[in-house]
Amino acid sequence: MVVLLLVAVLLLSPVLYVLLVGPVVWLDQMDMIPASGGPALKAFYTPVAIAIDAPVIGSPIMSYIEWWMPPADQMPHYSVAPMAPAPAQAPAPAVTVAPD
Repeated sequence: MVVLLLVAVLLLSPVLYVLLVGPVVWLDQMDMIPASGGPALKAFYTPVAIAIDAPVIGSPIMSYIEWWMPPADQMPHYSVAPMAPAPAQAPAPAVTVAPD
């Protein structure tokens, strides 16, 4: 029983690894992954990025990733608020020195 469970885990782990790239892409496109996590995810999914260039399995993987991409109208849109003009500074008061 333990051996069967171990074999199942070893066979399913690579499948889950590849299948989880879709939700990760969706989370990234929806800006739900902080910028600090980007390099770690890029390194973690480098083998998938390499596999995309493979002639046989690249196309199905890319189709799966595109399936997870959110429609353009659902992607977050950020508008930059115009900056308020700097308040005008009053001229410095004139300093006069009284004679002694």
